[in-house]
Amino acid sequence: MVLALAIHTVSTQVSAKVPFSMISLMDHVRKKDLPPELKCRQVFPTSGLRSTSLWDATDLEVLQLWLDEFLDAECTNEVFEVQEQFAFGISAELTRLRTAEKVTANTRATAAAVGERTRTAAAVASQQMNDLDAKYGVSQQAASAMQAAKEASLTASKNLASGIGQVHARAMQNQRISAAATQLNAGWKRLGSNLPFLGRSPASSETDSPRPSASSAAPSATMGNANGPANPQAPEKQSAKPSSSSSAAVGTPAPPQPAPAKAASPSRPAASKAAPDPSAKPPLPSGTAGHAPAQQVAPQQPPTKKDLFTLDDNDGL
Repeated sequence: MVLALAIHTVSTQVSAKVPFSMISLMDHVRKKDLPPELKCRQVFPTSGLRSTSLWDATDLEVLQLWLDEFLDAECTNEVFEVQEQFAFGISAELTRLRTAEKVTANTRATAAAVGERTRTAAAVASQQMNDLDAKYGVSQQAASAMQAAKEASLTASKNLASGIGQVHARAMQNQRISAAATQLNAGWKRLGSNLPFLGRSPASSETDSPRPSASSAAPSATMGNANGPANPQAPEKQSAKPSSSSSAAVGTPAPPQPAPAKAASPSRPAASKAAPDPSAKPPLPSGTAGHAPAQQVAPQQPPTKKDLFTLDDNDGL
């Protein structure tokens, strides 16, 4: 490689900062649109008539021909060889650029050589495998083994199914086993006929199932009067007690029937008698003018809920 200096001279005065020829040269350098034997190292454009550039070229004539062809026709190019051993300030930059290019070129060459060797080795190995296959018939034997394995699997499946069928037939020849199987099938059929909802979907079972009526959910007044207690003085408490029919409807055991109520003894007053209300007004004394007002009745307490198995004084005990 020769280090060359190119001087570019334009014939007309430059109206821009840089001549058009230098702009065209920089465009080729940035796009790396240069011949492989030419390496542009530096470009020094000026606003005057002359500009310079530094090149590494294999031959000065090759650089001269390329500059005259690709630069502006109004630009005259002159090429001179640079005495590098007497140059100043460019040795380090040139060494760095040349080393980088050399490493890149060696890497590309090595990669190309390795790729070529790899392709050659792969082709040789493939040819050897084909030769071995043709000699010993490895592929044909493998295909035959796969086919034989498939046929053996099918045969084993058929033999297994046939053996199960024979075992079932021999078992059904036994009278006890046959009778038990017949009874079991008949039992399943009867169960299906007695419970038809087993074959229905949940939605149809919900829609077809009968719902409890109001008469069965709540005891009627007549049934409550028929089975009610003998004490007529506490209708509110007796109405809160469910009858035997309602107890059977809800699924709870019916309480025992109360015994006939005994006459209240003088020592034990009846529980149904209302307690005196402290807020009630006392009766007017005799001899007062006007009629005595009627005695106010104390408000009755609402019936309280009680447990089915809890008894009170009015239950006839």
